[in-house]
Amino acid sequence: MKKITILLMLCLSVHYSFGQDYQITFSAKGASSSIDSVRVENVSQNKFIILGGSDVLHLQKNVTVDVELFHHPDKNLRIYPNPIQEYGRVDFYTPVSGKASIDLFDLSGQKLFGVKKEMETGINSFFLSGLGKGVYFIRFHSQAYNYTGKIVSWAENSSVENIRLNDFSYSSSFTSNLKSAKAEVKMQYNTGDQLKYTASSGNYKITVPDVPSENKNRTF
Repeated sequence: MKKITILLMLCLSVHYSFGQDYQITFSAKGASSSIDSVRVENVSQNKFIILGGSDVLHLQKNVTVDVELFHHPDKNLRIYPNPIQEYGRVDFYTPVSGKASIDLFDLSGQKLFGVKKEMETGINSFFLSGLGKGVYFIRFHSQAYNYTGKIVSWAENSSVENIRLNDFSYSSSFTSNLKSAKAEVKMQYNTGDQLKYTASSGNYKITVPDVPSENKNRTF
């Protein structure tokens, strides 16, 4: 009887360990069939992350590396894919609206590109292209924040004159190219945690609750 009890406990332990590993994808229908971004909030843990609309949310019990996650106010910048080749997407969280400077530097510290843009409170997204092969640093700064991210580029035959930083909303050609470059974003998740998804598409926004217990596609 004792052996049976121990075996049962081991089986339950294995099930519990492997049962908290789910992949969630997102899609939309109705007035809009595409998703710009999804804010995933773990209400139980008081944490959130931001995904691109085509990204895959990977919920795991043990997440040891989360360099791409937004945990305000410590980590507010994501660059993907990284390394980039012809183009990359930069998502960056702003706690307040207002004008910010965006500067790009090479590995030696030489400034290659600089522009000032009006930022909205929340996530602002840009598409970056025209980088040559090498390592770069991009900085977003204002009186309220100062974020810096490293970019590795594998692109060939490019020059400073070709560097472009386009607003997400007006970069349909980049958007179509990125549809095939899905990112898998990991998030720590315990069985029974209450999640809340907020999907944005242009002027549309919708929020829905969820308590995942399996792989699924969430349609907004």
